[in-house]
Amino acid sequence: MLNIYIYEYDKYKGYPASGYVSDVKGIFDDEREPEWFKDDFVKKIIQDIDKSVVRTISDDGFVTLTNDILGELSVNQLSSGCKALILLYKTDFKINGDRMGDNCVPLLLEIAVKKDIYISLHHIMQFPEKFEAVIVNNGERIHSKNEYIDWTIELE
Repeated sequence: MLNIYIYEYDKYKGYPASGYVSDVKGIFDDEREPEWFKDDFVKKIIQDIDKSVVRTISDDGFVTLTNDILGELSVNQLSSGCKALILLYKTDFKINGDRMGDNCVPLLLEIAVKKDIYISLHHIMQFPEKFEAVIVNNGERIHSKNEYIDWTIELE
């Protein structure tokens, strides 16, 4: 199930979404395991979001990717959206969803079918007309984009 914490920006405190990882790059770099890149769903995330393919995983755990435009890449060069989705899929971290673009939504919802995940959002993400989530702020279960937008406006 997708769990969304909606938060408001406070000019004095910044973004008070405590407990949600905002430094996706740093956490991903610290936590990633070479085995993750053998997983077909992780490969799908990398392909769909960054249009790259896992090329090799060496015995010492070094992973290389290829991209038609950029050529050979390391996993350090994955986008923050790609890293956020992989972290949501492979760990129990709560992630700041503002690190993901709208292109991440289909895979985000696919992960939410597999396991409970938590994201925080400050912006209105472009969810499909019908989807299910829980608004963490009040425990309300929503079933549509319109309900999500209504709660976002009300909670801000």
